[in-house]
Amino acid sequence: PVLATLTRVQTAEGCPALRDAADAYLTGYIDAARRLNAEWVEVHAGYHFTDDKPLRMEAGLQRLQRATDYAAETGVQLLLENLNREPERAEVNYLAHTVEECLYYFDAIQSPALAWSFTVNHATLVPEGIPGFLDRMPTGRLQAVRLPDHNGDYETHIYPGAVIIACTATIHRI
Repeated sequence: PVLATLTRVQTAEGCPALRDAADAYLTGYIDAARRLNAEWVEVHAGYHFTDDKPLRMEAGLQRLQRATDYAAETGVQLLLENLNREPERAEVNYLAHTVEECLYYFDAIQSPALAWSFTVNHATLVPEGIPGFLDRMPTGRLQAVRLPDHNGDYETHIYPGAVIIACTATIHRI
């Protein structure tokens, strides 16, 4: 089995009571993965409300570092997913949706217990696109690929090859 944490659980939380709850949530997933002999736990970097982005990124980095340390101790693999860009007027914006944001976490957390889950359609929503992600991300840490297609305007998940992503070329590139 594979476990995936909920995107709506704020990995980048800084409020003390919620911060502790987010830590407990990730620890619980790691414990469940160990008991279930799961292949990995997919995790997210959290989200921000525009003006608090630096604080949220730091809080998320600290939380992911703690989770990665615990995962390494317990023999569980974590995969950080590159998330999608939200529409321009969205109040909430996901972290780790650009190469720069993803590298912020991967450069700081060097543990093999944290690897990358590449959601290809999310990469088409940022200027660097699929090629930019594959050129700049640590592909040696790439352990899972999701290849849904989408409409090109906002995040959707459509059958691979149905709309804009050249799936065969992307698979060969990976």
